[in-house]
Amino acid sequence: MTMMKVYRDADGRVAHVGDWDFGVSKVPVFDEETKTQIFDALPGGAGFIPRMRQVMLNHLPEDYVEGTADIVTGFDGGLYAADDPRRLGNQ
Repeated sequence: MTMMKVYRDADGRVAHVGDWDFGVSKVPVFDEETKTQIFDALPGGAGFIPRMRQVMLNHLPEDYVEGTADIVTGFDGGLYAADDPRRLGNQ
């Protein structure tokens, strides 16, 4: 048994074990009026680089709450809360 970070759903069930992968990615920035990509000048006039912004692709559901729980490896090799009967494979 190991104490690990978990995310619980609105019913209090462990829905995710470990850190949440928010899927942060960089995407180009466009001018809203002209719909053209915006570029920034490099120092010393060495050219231009596209302006980028970070976006989150995998948002944490609103009802999820971060916490900790005792985690065990289940019959199928998956991670389960120690009190979750599914860890035994009888369900």
